[in-house]
Amino acid sequence: MLGVGRMLVPRGLVLVRSAYMSTVPRVCVVGSGPAGFYTAQQILKSHATAQVDMYEKLPTPFGLVRYGVAPDHQEVKNCIHTFTQTASQDRFTFLGNVEVGRDVMLDQLRAAYHSVVLASLDSSPDLPRPRKRLLELLAKTALEEPNPKLAASYASATRQWSLQFLRSPVEVLASEDGSVSGLKLAKNKLEGKEGQQRAVATKETEILECGLVLRSIGYRGCAVDASLPFDHHTATIANKEGRVTDQPGLYVSGWIATGPVGVILSTMTSGFTTGKAVVADIQAATVDINQHKEGKTAIHRLLAEKGSWTLG
Repeated sequence: MLGVGRMLVPRGLVLVRSAYMSTVPRVCVVGSGPAGFYTAQQILKSHATAQVDMYEKLPTPFGLVRYGVAPDHQEVKNCIHTFTQTASQDRFTFLGNVEVGRDVMLDQLRAAYHSVVLASLDSSPDLPRPRKRLLELLAKTALEEPNPKLAASYASATRQWSLQFLRSPVEVLASEDGSVSGLKLAKNKLEGKEGQQRAVATKETEILECGLVLRSIGYRGCAVDASLPFDHHTATIANKEGRVTDQPGLYVSGWIATGPVGVILSTMTSGFTTGKAVVADIQAATVDINQHKEGKTAIHRLLAEKGSWTLG
């Protein structure tokens, strides 16, 4: 998968080769899902000497592309090939089994790097491509003639399903015997500018009668450090185009920036936007790369002092 050379391993940490340079911008990306890799890809592409170290709490990279996309959806999983190419670059290092907030603190990362990006597995209003692709897919599906071989079985089906948009679960309702009897839903409305809209609950609700509820809402961001401008309602970190509010040198990408919205294409847009912001700030000297930063060397030493290192 990823080429691995000499390994320094804290609790199974996976280390991919990298080049140590003393006068280059050192950038840390926390999270190895699509948002993290697209951000790293943009930084490496846009800056000729920047070094990117990626930290992941799991032992392997790629986040929900690896764990959350079905094996038969190969067209979605194909982005792993692009991520692998990014990981193979000399200026990139992947470190697995390192959890920010447990093994290393945010302030320690900020002391070791010129820029820190908090990334997770969504969009710029100036880039209509994600919205266009989604609309094209929906239109194609709606206008397609049904498969004649399946038409008969559809017509005789005793049950049917449909998608309900702009609804949020409020309460699971129970019958007298304690079993599920329904779901109380809040009706939502869209607020915000085109491309940056959010679903906001209204006071209106409705009851969906049902006997089974399956939870399929898997992501909610968390505040790994008290210094972050974290919104507990939206579970996002306040930012503008990836730059964390009032925190120079600190950035966010993906769902921790936007909330769990969109698809992988949306995450790519978010990652590229944040990556461009990091490089722009380096080039504009908003981030002072003349200040000495040890990068992963400092983090290696920190973890070694905790007694969790082995050499392999």
